[in-house]
Amino acid sequence: MKKKYVLSLICTSALATFILGASTVNSTNVIPTAITAHAADTSFDISNFKDGQWYLYWMPADNIFPQYVDKNYSNQPNSLTTPTEVPDTIISNDSENNTVGQTVKVSKVQLSPNNVSIVGYAPYLTDAVKIEVNEYSPSGSKVANPDLKVEAADDQHPNDSYGVIDGINTMQNNNIAVVKMTPAKPSLTGTLYLFFKKAGTGQFKPSYAYYYAFNGSTTPTQIANTVSNSTINVPSGSKTLKLTQTGYIDPEWTGGRA
Repeated sequence: MKKKYVLSLICTSALATFILGASTVNSTNVIPTAITAHAADTSFDISNFKDGQWYLYWMPADNIFPQYVDKNYSNQPNSLTTPTEVPDTIISNDSENNTVGQTVKVSKVQLSPNNVSIVGYAPYLTDAVKIEVNEYSPSGSKVANPDLKVEAADDQHPNDSYGVIDGINTMQNNNIAVVKMTPAKPSLTGTLYLFFKKAGTGQFKPSYAYYYAFNGSTTPTQIANTVSNSTINVPSGSKTLKLTQTGYIDPEWTGGRA
């Protein structure tokens, strides 16, 4: 059976028929991300989660309905310390396929923007943004998880995606999945991070720290205050400041001179 994904962007059958033709719409179960009338691209910061109008779909492993869609997702908290909880099961609200009330065993999540500034009129979400996903432990280390990945649109389009994350239910307890999106088209700016943890595994408590060392010292000094901004007084002259970080979301620090 073919995969079927419903994507949220202003996407009615009548409009699809007008733009692509009835034969195109009826030839596949996949509804393109952005079947919409022409709209001029304008600069949009994708880190603006609320205005991105993101929908979230909880899905089973086989991509067959039932499913559950949360159209209010962008209005809910989502951060490193308040990640979206991944349920084991959820009750379908999929009225389109007459599966309302059926139990969905959650294996995947689909992230779909309802803002034309993001996807415009491209067939895949990855025409607009590059999507990455990684699992992290509370200490900030990446955890190898081959089951957690961005799903390709199909075998003929392995570099394209509709925003589906496979294996969202395969995280270890107390770990977190971080989805990172960066612009793939010039009219977009910023970076969007979305965070997920398994429901019922307790509060996610990241443990991270920052250190500095001078002149190649083998014993870095920890910056005590990791809650608010910390200041390092760099020595004058030619001494080298070496910075290291343990934490989340692509930490990259480099050394520098005074």
